[in-house]
Amino acid sequence: TILRQIGSGSFGSVWLAAEKQSGKVVAIKVLPLESKRRASKGDAWLDELRREITLLRTASDPPAIIRFHGSFVTPLLEAAWLVMEACECSALELMQQLAQPLEEDAACAVLGGVLRGLVHLHGKHGIIHRDVKASNVLLHPDADRPSRWLVKLADFGVSHVLEPGETKAVLKRVNGTVSHMAPELLRRSEVSRASDAYAFAILLWELATHGARAFEGVAPVNIIVAVAKNDLRPRFPVEAFEPMRRLAQRCWASDPEARPGFDAVAREVDAWAPLVSDALVVHNHHNHQAFASSLSSHGHGHQMRGSSLRDGVGFFGAFSRVLDERTSSKSELYADSWIF
Repeated sequence: TILRQIGSGSFGSVWLAAEKQSGKVVAIKVLPLESKRRASKGDAWLDELRREITLLRTASDPPAIIRFHGSFVTPLLEAAWLVMEACECSALELMQQLAQPLEEDAACAVLGGVLRGLVHLHGKHGIIHRDVKASNVLLHPDADRPSRWLVKLADFGVSHVLEPGETKAVLKRVNGTVSHMAPELLRRSEVSRASDAYAFAILLWELATHGARAFEGVAPVNIIVAVAKNDLRPRFPVEAFEPMRRLAQRCWASDPEARPGFDAVAREVDAWAPLVSDALVVHNHHNHQAFASSLSSHGHGHQMRGSSLRDGVGFFGAFSRVLDERTSSKSELYADSWIF
C-alpha cells in the first residue's frame, strides 16, 4: 500500500509504502524509464538499470548497509520500482535538527557505522561508493542495541564496481556530489578506493561543522578549480576534535596513494573513544529524563552542550526526544538518501 511521496529529484521519486501482509514500512524508489529508453542507444538503459539493481542486491549487508528488498518493472515499462528499508533520518538531518556539531562520542558512533559499511564494500565486493556524505548516512532504530540506533550507509546510484585485480578505473561519465570528489576524479575521471577516503574526509568536516555544506555558495566549476588545480580544502572550525582534523588531512591528501585504507582508519577511530564501539549507550535513566526535560525547554536541542556519553546522558538518547516530538507532529519518515 502506497502511503505518500517523501522525496523526488532528477532520478525520479521516493515513496513510503507498507507491505500488505505484514504492514512493514518500506521505501520505494521509482525510476521513470520512458525518458531513459528514448535517450539511450539500444538497450543501454536496461543495462544501466540491471547494473544498479545488481549492485544494490550485492552491497546489501545489514546492519552496515541499507537493506534492499527487491525490484520490479511495471508491465508497460513505464517505471522500475526499487524497494528498500525506510530509516528515521540521516546524519545530516540529525545535526541540522540539533543545530550543533556532534560530540566526539556521537561522531565515533556515526563514523563506526560508516566505516563498517565501507570496509564491507571495498574488501568483499570491490565496490567504490562514490557518494559518501552525511545525507547518505542513515540512522535506523534498533531496540535490541544499547543505543537503540544503527548507522547505515545508503545510496549506490553512482557507485562503481572494480574488476577483479583492478585497483582503479577511469569513468566514462563523472557524476555525483562535486564537493566530495577527489582531485584525481576531477582531473582525469579516475576512481579508486582512495576516492572514498577523500569523500570520508569531507564527511569528517561535515560532522565537525554540524552539517554545513563544503564550499557552500561556490559554483561547481569553481569547486573543481579550487580542489583539482589549487589543492584547496574546507577549513575545520578551531574548536574541532583534533584527531578528527588530523585524520581528515590524511584522507584528503592530494596524492591518492598517501590516503589511508579504511581498515586502518577504523582502528584509529576505535582508539579515539574506547567507550564507543558499536553506538552510544544511554546510561543513567534519571539523568536522561532530566536532560530531556531541559532539552524541551531549550528549543529542542539548539542549546544542548555536553550531551555526550561522558555526561551519562547519551547523544542519541537526547536526539530520540527531538525525533519523537518531530515525528509526532509531522508523522514523517525519511527513506534512502535519494530523497536529499
